[in-house]
Amino acid sequence: MKIKIFLIAILAFLSSCKDQLELVPITDIPEEFIFSNVEALEPLVLAAYAPLRWEFISDITGQDTYVLPFIYTDTRSDDIVVENYFFGGNKFHDFEAYENMTPSNTMVRAVWTKFFSGVARANEIIGGLSTVDEELLSPEVKAEFEAEARFLRGYYYFELVKNFGEVPIFDGVIDATQVELLRRRSVEDVYAFIEEDFQFASENLPETQGGETAFRATKGAALGFLAKSYLYQEKWQAAADACSQVMDLGIYSLEVNYADNWNMDNEFGVESIFELNYDDQTAFVFNSNQTSSLAAQLCSPSLTAPAGGWNYNLVTPELQQAFSDEGDVIRRDASLIEEGTVFNSQVLADAIQDPLPVGFTSNAAGINDPNGGTQYGVGYVFSRKYFLTPEEILATSGSIQHSPLNQKAMRYSDVLLILAEAVANGAGGDGQGAFDMVRERVGLSTKSLSKENIKIERRLEFATEWSRFHDLVRWGDAYAEIEGFQTNRDELLPIPFVEIQVTGVDESGADILTQNPGY
Repeated sequence: MKIKIFLIAILAFLSSCKDQLELVPITDIPEEFIFSNVEALEPLVLAAYAPLRWEFISDITGQDTYVLPFIYTDTRSDDIVVENYFFGGNKFHDFEAYENMTPSNTMVRAVWTKFFSGVARANEIIGGLSTVDEELLSPEVKAEFEAEARFLRGYYYFELVKNFGEVPIFDGVIDATQVELLRRRSVEDVYAFIEEDFQFASENLPETQGGETAFRATKGAALGFLAKSYLYQEKWQAAADACSQVMDLGIYSLEVNYADNWNMDNEFGVESIFELNYDDQTAFVFNSNQTSSLAAQLCSPSLTAPAGGWNYNLVTPELQQAFSDEGDVIRRDASLIEEGTVFNSQVLADAIQDPLPVGFTSNAAGINDPNGGTQYGVGYVFSRKYFLTPEEILATSGSIQHSPLNQKAMRYSDVLLILAEAVANGAGGDGQGAFDMVRERVGLSTKSLSKENIKIERRLEFATEWSRFHDLVRWGDAYAEIEGFQTNRDELLPIPFVEIQVTGVDESGADILTQNPGY
């Protein structure tokens, strides 16, 4: 089988690093064998999941190319700022200092590469399956594999459209010489493509996965993300209907204890609809082969070893105040590390860091890095949801650079709040009941179902979970809430300069891949 390369970002990535899941040289195996044989298909499917957990792409440039989700989401919001004791922020700060962001930012290129690499891998499966005769692979099995690939493609495109707006649409394996297919398509076209993928996936995926396949997509995940794609387009009734379908499955519920969503002993719990799967392997550090997470290291405070993080991901006073204004103690304690925080760690207690002593956060968060880091000063605390105690680290990977803690991409509370928001905007359904369930779980009384109350609830429910920035953008509130935000520019990241340059120009001399406004 000849594999056609169809996007320069994919070409650059595939020529420079090999994902460890790609164990079979698929170019040397007959096409009819690969796509009609379940055992041969499995490695390709696993490889299509791999970009979901990429947090560092080591070979894309000669510079640090981190691509953790908090960088291109929370860091751009009013909830999180970046600080670092060891070195001065490199390209991280461009995501919060909007005037410094340029199309040459290597981390922006990494975001583009990450998600288009996922699209490429999903399309190899979708395109290959389209050539398989029913006599070689049953229609049911074929449809389920295609549904899984289309769920992933829909997920990757959802991230692309949120962050870049108009992007090229690749439906199957595309030849890079086909200029018109390399052009950006309208946001409406991209969302229509996403909807089709999630709809097909919801009709052909199983309702549950378990055991070693627990991380794989399900009917509920497809419906949940379909609902969210409708939400972003303000298709209120369609969003409400998709949420109702998730609820009617009877599979999901809220965790009794909110903080249990980030307990390593409770991965794939009753509230989890889809999560990014990590393990505790330690064979690789700082590259795309790593199957454990860097989130604990980058986001944790600089406590005693082996829990010594890098002091990134500081929580702003504004988010802290939002918790206080709502009297939201349960979610605050689960989301923030601040003076007085209890970790239940004997190692930290022996180091006089459990509970976290008075003065720790103001000193650690306010250190002025001599290499050029920004000093934010007193008032900032740390995020907690992906923090690990020394005992948890030693019991798994043994290194804070290799966190095995999964990351929640969608929880049931998101479905409930999507329904609530849709109803508040005129859709039918029990939005008030869904809204009340989320609040009651954390000991808060009922409130009227209004758009403003839903905005507050989403901020607190998903604090430091990478949704705040895009919520502000879709609500039209980013300019009012984010310092330095420029309307009609900062809603989107720039199209990477390298991608525009290498994609080239058309017969008229115009760029095939155009730039976003303001860059």
